[in-house]
Amino acid sequence: ALPPGGGKSTLCEALEPLGFRIASSDACKHASRGLHDDLRAAAASSDLVAVDKNVPHADGLRGILRMLEHLQGALRVAFTVRVVVPSALGPEEAKACWARVLRRGPEALGLGPRTVANEADRLALFEDAFLGPSRAFLPAAAALPGSLVTGAFFEGPEEGPPEAMAALARDLARAGPDTAGPDGGATVAELLDALAPGSQADRKLPVSAPRQNGAQVPHWACADLDGLEDLHMTIVPPPDSARSRPDGDADRTRADAAERRERLRALQAHAETSGGRLTIVLGTYHVARSGAARAAFWQVAAVDGLPAHLVHPPQAGILHVTDVASLSQGVKARTSAELLRGLRAAGYGAEGAGGEASTVVGEWVVEHFPLEQPLRLPATLRLAM
Repeated sequence: ALPPGGGKSTLCEALEPLGFRIASSDACKHASRGLHDDLRAAAASSDLVAVDKNVPHADGLRGILRMLEHLQGALRVAFTVRVVVPSALGPEEAKACWARVLRRGPEALGLGPRTVANEADRLALFEDAFLGPSRAFLPAAAALPGSLVTGAFFEGPEEGPPEAMAALARDLARAGPDTAGPDGGATVAELLDALAPGSQADRKLPVSAPRQNGAQVPHWACADLDGLEDLHMTIVPPPDSARSRPDGDADRTRADAAERRERLRALQAHAETSGGRLTIVLGTYHVARSGAARAAFWQVAAVDGLPAHLVHPPQAGILHVTDVASLSQGVKARTSAELLRGLRAAGYGAEGAGGEASTVVGEWVVEHFPLEQPLRLPATLRLAM
């Protein structure tokens, strides 16, 4: 649960003189070989092995454990694993991590300038792919069997905490390879059980990462209308993979990163409430036409039982239910959100302009049909793929 710049490599440098063999993902990338090969070589030559790799979520840790599980059989050994976890990842810790990343030389892989030249893009990647997921995973990682929670990664001067790291390395070396139990490490099987799909740790997975078994982690959230197939209200939309930005547009990059962090926060909240019940109140029915293309949707007038923190803020003003059967000429369901956003920009009110008025939105003409009586429909919260 440490982002780049967290101090993993510094700890491994302190461990190596104490007899540890290091399996480093960066070294593997430089040499074009797999981490599994490094792990096998390290475990075959030493009782003490340290893995230097970014593990911002449960899937990453589970992948390493699967490698160890395979090696236990191949090498006829039994590993005891100690997961080392930072005690905090607040604003100061994040600032320290990013400062360390910026000091990396041009040869650095990962978040180094050799891989991602634009600093604003590097910051967006750091926050979205590493820092946010690491923060989300931190409580579950700290609760894993045999975990060691420490403040050593961020103690001492900004350029690195060698004394704290040296003390932590000595503690790990003293523990040795045979300390499974309440005060030591855990077996591979114990950790895999703790990280099993559906476990508390698994529910802290980041929303953008694929699972090791090929299934995807949910990356959007909705409320399904009971008994109405394919009808739902999107609460946290899927990421906009079509969005692009000019190279070097730092303001846009930071805004995109902030939006992705907000999506992550909302989806992590949904992980605790999926399956919950609420009532959706449908108001005006909108029909949009552009040539032969057609789309229709109900505007949501109110939602009973939906806490505000579950809603992605940009979605709050455009809650709707797309009439999937109305879509024609290859029109996508997300067009409804774009049309409703356009209606808002054109000054259309929450409950419509009255009667059967129409509004022009770009190339679309949108007709409005307010319902005589709002429809109150039960629905169920769902995390979707």
